[in-house]
Amino acid sequence: MLPQPGCGNPLFLNWIKEWHSQVQGINKNYAYTLKKAIDALSKYPLPLEAKETIQLNGIGPKIAAKLEQKWQEHLKENPSLAPTSSTVVTENTEGSSVFVSLPSEASSITEPSLQTKSKKKRATAPQRKEDPVPKRKKEYVPQHRTGAFAILLALRDLHAENQTSSSFPKDEVMERAQTHCDVPMDKPLPGKQYSGWSSIKNLVLKELVYTVGRPAKYALSDTGKDLSERLSQVNSTIENVNATPQPPCSSTIINLHPEPSPPFTNHLFLT
Repeated sequence: MLPQPGCGNPLFLNWIKEWHSQVQGINKNYAYTLKKAIDALSKYPLPLEAKETIQLNGIGPKIAAKLEQKWQEHLKENPSLAPTSSTVVTENTEGSSVFVSLPSEASSITEPSLQTKSKKKRATAPQRKEDPVPKRKKEYVPQHRTGAFAILLALRDLHAENQTSSSFPKDEVMERAQTHCDVPMDKPLPGKQYSGWSSIKNLVLKELVYTVGRPAKYALSDTGKDLSERLSQVNSTIENVNATPQPPCSSTIINLHPEPSPPFTNHLFLT
């Protein structure tokens, strides 16, 4: 059961496929729900944490919570296989996800010829210190339809429509960004402190967006352009999935854990 090309989360996808195979033909409604989750996750190319999968259309809070619980159980069972910068997640021929640790310089295989040397020479040989493995910095990827997500797409779209200009005023960016955002760009929601536009500070801090002149205009950096292009592809994929008509769902449900039936009442049938 290999992951589909372009899937950024093969481990989560494999788990959901296993759950789907367990209930298929038993609970049609739940199998249909898991099938939608499989379709959404298999088409999403960026890596996500288990709790972040809820942002995909087709994965609800229950499936996201189940993935998070499964992930925590997996780490407890395999504490030495927790993903690091020197660990690769892959799959074996049976479709099970496996962590493969990359060998360090200190773990090279001893050649047979070296084993014949005297113990004295081996004892006096200088020991090479293991070089520390640099930790890979996690890339910042804003969640779907958040303020930061919308600003990056808005700057990309504006530049694509106007090739003579790469920087744009705040009002113009906010108006375009609103079409990609689920929260108001100009003012916070009731009870909230931040609007969608508040994310601009974080984008500038992470050097994805920079300002030009006074009054300030906003433009994408080279890193921001690359990220915005990938986010645009993800957004198009999600919109296509949402626009695809879904087959009608059967109302027949077979409950794997039925509640106790009410007391049986005898009926008298006359012939």
